[in-house]
Amino acid sequence: MDFLPHPFYDHLASHLEDSDLFKISFKLSACTLTKVSQVHYEKRQKVTLSAVQTEGEWFFSYGKEPNRTLADLTRYEYVKRVVFTYKRHSFRYRDSFFWKDSLEKILGILPRYLRRADIMWYRHVAIDKSNTKLWDIFFASGLSRAPFSSITMPYVDHRSVEFLRRQISFRGLEKLDISATSPPSVWDCIEELLRQLQLSYVSITDMCAVSSHMVEALIQKRSSSKFGFSIKGKKHPDLDLEQWSNDPCARDKEEIQRYGDRCLSFVYVHPMTKAETRFYSDDLYVSISPFTAPPKWRSDYP
Repeated sequence: MDFLPHPFYDHLASHLEDSDLFKISFKLSACTLTKVSQVHYEKRQKVTLSAVQTEGEWFFSYGKEPNRTLADLTRYEYVKRVVFTYKRHSFRYRDSFFWKDSLEKILGILPRYLRRADIMWYRHVAIDKSNTKLWDIFFASGLSRAPFSSITMPYVDHRSVEFLRRQISFRGLEKLDISATSPPSVWDCIEELLRQLQLSYVSITDMCAVSSHMVEALIQKRSSSKFGFSIKGKKHPDLDLEQWSNDPCARDKEEIQRYGDRCLSFVYVHPMTKAETRFYSDDLYVSISPFTAPPKWRSDYP
């Protein structure tokens, strides 16, 4: 069996994730299974599915080839990224083929095409209050119950917490970018997520007042050199940045002027990993991240 021609391995590879093949794989020799996996890996392709609403109707695209819809994906093609965008005619999609379809239908069948996928909503889609129906459809669909490796989304309502808790239970979420005012339950979810080893990045924007406890939890997670974070928002009264800036691990402390206001800036160097975290703060807002450039929070917090 190990010496059969390539079409045989190709056929098995095209069914690699079928339940029947999964069962019989235990009976294949190690050499045969390795060959099948190699063929499958070489042919595998990842696509990005973009969804955009135009005049009340939904359009979808995953490439430039005409007349190809989701049903035309081969067994070797996976949806690696799902993006809800807001401009169908932008330069990014200049030559892309879009087809019109039902949002309910696409979100219902999409999970079968996902493989460790990312999902994101562009900011303009996320903050558009007319998109209430979009969120109703998403949270009711099978897509909201599929596991993702990366999520970029706003807080919508209590369903966002349920969605996030479900993702945490899968223990496969590596990156989370969340924004918009949220209740304390969202931070509770994030704190639980921080305990999971696979997590590599968290970005929090205008979620709630940035407290001392939140900063300590994020800095502590940086004991893993593979973890990074960014948090930006209003400053909680209990966050004493003077104390942080006078810590033996802090350096490059200075006062700068931003938008006419006094801003405190310093770098905190993690004592174990030597990872650098930049702090910026004025009287109202704080921005903490590995980036060195000053934040543009005046545009983020109108």
